[in-house]
Amino acid sequence: MWRKALPAARNMTELHDFSLLCGGKKFPCSKFILGAASEVFRAMFAHKETTEVKKNMVVIEDSTPDAVELFLQLLYKGEAKMSPDTAG
Repeated sequence: MWRKALPAARNMTELHDFSLLCGGKKFPCSKFILGAASEVFRAMFAHKETTEVKKNMVVIEDSTPDAVELFLQLLYKGEAKMSPDTAG
């Protein structure tokens, strides 16, 4: 069940409660997914007074939009497909 539901959740905007912003591109996503998969995000969400939690958004300055897309693919689908453009 989860193998189908989780990838589909990436496109369910009603479930998005957080965004990643990188290189001017906004990536809507779920705190639940981010926190479950990443200790860094889990720690961030535990501190309710951070700017990121208050704005429901984190700005990623040391990466690229392609890398953020691959990260979210990995979280939601369990795999990330790189193209020649994202291989670096």
